[in-house]
Amino acid sequence: MQDLPNRQLLVNYLLGLCTPNEVQAIENWLDQDPENVSLLERIAKDIRHEKKQSYADTEEIKKQLFSNIKPDKQEGATGRKDIRPAQGIKTNSWLRVAAIILLILTAGGVGFYYMQTPLEENTSLTYKERTLSAGQKATFRFGDGSVIYLNAGSSLRYPSKFSRNKREIYLEGEAFFSVVRDTSRPFIVHAGNTVTKVLGTSFNINAYKSGEKVQVAVAEGKVAVSKEKVEENDDGKYEPVFLTKNQWVTYHPSGNIIERGEGSIRELIAWKDKVLMFNDRPLKDVVTRLERWYNINITIADTGLASRRLSASFEDEPLAEVLTVIALSLDMKYEREGREITFSDSK
Repeated sequence: MQDLPNRQLLVNYLLGLCTPNEVQAIENWLDQDPENVSLLERIAKDIRHEKKQSYADTEEIKKQLFSNIKPDKQEGATGRKDIRPAQGIKTNSWLRVAAIILLILTAGGVGFYYMQTPLEENTSLTYKERTLSAGQKATFRFGDGSVIYLNAGSSLRYPSKFSRNKREIYLEGEAFFSVVRDTSRPFIVHAGNTVTKVLGTSFNINAYKSGEKVQVAVAEGKVAVSKEKVEENDDGKYEPVFLTKNQWVTYHPSGNIIERGEGSIRELIAWKDKVLMFNDRPLKDVVTRLERWYNINITIADTGLASRRLSASFEDEPLAEVLTVIALSLDMKYEREGREITFSDSK
């Protein structure tokens, strides 16, 4: 990023609200000139002032976090001493420290970082919501150490602080969860018509409305998945389905199990590592994921193409290359006009 980013984008970076591509672009910009780092620090101070943090507390935190960073003895052309990371610390790492300072000083950031102290009993919860558009992804880091990777076109509703007896959130769309174990506070995810309950594990939930199903897949540990109660006095049976590593379950909108499987779940969770993976998937399913991933619209001009099946993997590839590979693999051609893509038979 050669040009100066707008102020809001830098604020989002400090608060942990940027997409991975935005983070990389900003950090490349920061590496270009020490003055860029100074600008970021000034914005951090402005936000800290707005949050009315005490000077004594902020200076103490800053002192602790920068204890491993020492100034270079050489002065730059500007007459200021350049700050360099101590031996063994990468440049980007010390830049992230500045972001961590702000996140701590602003009571855990906006939606991504939380205070460690849970709510007192009988304190009403206040919720926040984060919705991503197509083409965006985000990472939520909670005060208990748990991390949630939110996929494009998804929405997450969460309390500003977890209660003392449970950690409860609401998902629409897809997310991968890495939950820190806490036997006194189970982690509960409401998604679609299901409730997933864990103590500490990692798992993926796919609950897009357009998909008309909820799928839960476990990477590590154990989870319990059951149908969501419609009403408090609902006397239906909600026996949980227990899943362990490399197991998954899929629910209909009605709440009935339609599939329970076991095996490699790499295809289901590869998205969190910026990998698009298709294992013998029909084109209609491929199109749905491409539209969400790249924020595009795809039309299948010939209906017979929808059932053609694709096996391919793309690791953070540009759209043009992905479209070319898919077209060649399925004996198709494509036309592109901006964000509008059309697949048609090559014959």
